Amino acid sequence: MLGPSTVLTCAHVINDALGRGKDATALPDAKIRLRVPVRSGGTKVFHGQIAEGGWVPPAAGPQFGVAEDLALLELIDGETFPLGIKAHRHRRSRS
Repeated sequence: MLGPSTVLTCAHVINDALGRGKDATALPDAKIRLRVPVRSGGTKVFHGQIAEGGWVPPAAGPQFGVAEDLALLELIDGETFPLGIKAHRHRRSRS
């Protein structure tokens, strides 16, 4: 999770969840169901869609000049992740 209503995942994960071939390149237009674990135990279900410009399919990366196989999801219907779900914090590795 990147924020209160956004999630970054792999495009092939979305393809697989939607029953498409993992290497499908067409932008999915289906509502995507996200099952997320919460700190109190169990899971909560959210619904999202691919954000505008947030689809970089597995085979498309190099010609766009970005890493391939990315999907940025936005929650829909005004949903936000509750405080019991912790967003991922990015850390730079020191080499």
